[in-house]
Amino acid sequence: KAVATLDNGTLTATSVIYVGTNAGSTGSTLTANNGSTITSGNIFVGYAASTEGTVTLSGGSTWTSSGVIEIGTSGTGTFNVTGAGSELEFTGSGQHAIGDGTGGKGALNISAGGVVTTASSTFNVGNDAGATGSMTVTGENSLFSTSNRLLIATRGPGTVTVADGGEIRAGAGPNTGIVFGLNGGTGKLIIGADVNTAAVAAGVIDTPEINFTPGLSGTLIFNHTNVEASPATLSARLVNSSGTDSVIQQVAGYTRYTGFGSSFGGTVSVYGGTLEVSNSLKTASLLVGDTTVGVSSGNGTLFVNGGTMAVTGDATLGNQTGTTGLVTVSQSAGRLTVGGELNVGASGAGTLTLTESGTATITGAVVLADTAGAS
Repeated sequence: KAVATLDNGTLTATSVIYVGTNAGSTGSTLTANNGSTITSGNIFVGYAASTEGTVTLSGGSTWTSSGVIEIGTSGTGTFNVTGAGSELEFTGSGQHAIGDGTGGKGALNISAGGVVTTASSTFNVGNDAGATGSMTVTGENSLFSTSNRLLIATRGPGTVTVADGGEIRAGAGPNTGIVFGLNGGTGKLIIGADVNTAAVAAGVIDTPEINFTPGLSGTLIFNHTNVEASPATLSARLVNSSGTDSVIQQVAGYTRYTGFGSSFGGTVSVYGGTLEVSNSLKTASLLVGDTTVGVSSGNGTLFVNGGTMAVTGDATLGNQTGTTGLVTVSQSAGRLTVGGELNVGASGAGTLTLTESGTATITGAVVLADTAGAS
């Protein structure tokens, strides 16, 4: 166990800094507060197996690295950047990893106005098949920013959460943005809170595209408290998806999707709150009004507001007993197309409303109240 504290101090390391490097060591910490300054090359937190390392930047402290960072290389690593003026900056290029190596568990937590920036590097959250990674950005003015790619679940499980006004910026050109499961991992991108936890205010995702790698697992979750007057808004293009492993889950709050989602092709489930589509979104199947783990009410609304919602398979409104599914298609440019069956009130209550010249085209059967007692 090693403990190092900087209080308005300065630390310069021309090479690497390790926090938690001897196998079996636990409780190693590096804390920098009160405007401290650190400069280094590479950074390793929780480097060896069975180690635990924690770094905290707070009180306007800064760390500038010319190398790369690995949090949870083979051990358990946590890096906290918290408070206004606190910043971790990477000036070089390379591959950063949160959760990297067999048994590695890594977490990057940015809160209360903390900032992490990298000009040209790629960040991997869940980089190895035997590792787990997480990134959380919470609080007004909290920011994670890369002009390159943010990879979620590159090979292992990875979760990225943005909430309570925090912001993630990823990508500034071709082949950049957010990518799920590039080499076989299982990933989540959460706006607000996870499905089985209480909703909180949404954060902001600023990226040109979110790439769901075909055949691999990626889930985009909206579970927040924002309302229609100040919705959670996503404008990213959704690309390269196929099959049921790519999922959008609307759980709570008012979400407005304004991007091009005609290449999505995964599944969309509206368990609660409202998902508004004002541009385009394509899905293999659609559920509006359903339940899943952590969702009890199952009262969901889809609002196609002058956009196109294209369902290549079946669409179901009110899928479970006690649930309610509402779909409204509005304006002359508003279109709902269903390549399979449209089931309105499968086991719960379902309503389809076409208004202000909105249209619906159903290739398969239209089934009203499929189950006795449904409405």
